[in-house]
Amino acid sequence: MKKVLIIFTLVLLANEIYSQASIINLTLSPSSPTTNDYVKVYAECMFTSGGCSVFNTSFYASGNDIEASAEHCVGMLSVICGATDTFNLGYLSAGIHRFRLTLNVGYGGPPCSPGIVPDDIDTIQIAVSPTTGINTWSLASTQISMVPNPMNESTTIQLSNDILKLHPDIFLYDALGKMAREIKSVKSTSVIINREKLKAGIYFVQLLHDQGMMRVGKLMIE
Repeated sequence: MKKVLIIFTLVLLANEIYSQASIINLTLSPSSPTTNDYVKVYAECMFTSGGCSVFNTSFYASGNDIEASAEHCVGMLSVICGATDTFNLGYLSAGIHRFRLTLNVGYGGPPCSPGIVPDDIDTIQIAVSPTTGINTWSLASTQISMVPNPMNESTTIQLSNDILKLHPDIFLYDALGKMAREIKSVKSTSVIINREKLKAGIYFVQLLHDQGMMRVGKLMIE
């Protein structure tokens, strides 16, 4: 029994010492997707051995959990090598999705066999907001703020006078895309959102006016 434990420990140590791959960064495109956006995840990876061609990438979804994997074939030379893997997730439903990437390396030309345990694992969360199918405005060209955010009991949405002239309606959606609050025909540049019966979590704030739908952003309720 002791011999088995020693061998198993040595195998784990060897894998840690000779681990050849790291996930440097996971990037989402677009950064704030809606249900109308085609979603991609870019995985920037670094390898400590020469040659890092990708052999295989895949992913599968179970509910809002997305499990992805990437396998690269590396050589024996101690040369830093970088690569970016692309995962085309497609159109996602409104809500919070978890993307988890497992990175493996193998040796020799494709096909190559990965190690005993993964070289690296990383996870990001993807918040997808609902849309109404009409024009979406960018927040970058407007003057809107939500303070405080995260909120506990209330937050104040501050609108510019130009937006107020459009007599907007404010909608608050939960992470599943269900409308949680509606304020019709706003008449003040300062709009207070009280928590009342809203549960803790991430909400999406949108404005609807005569010129289309405007995504204000995400509101976190603690």
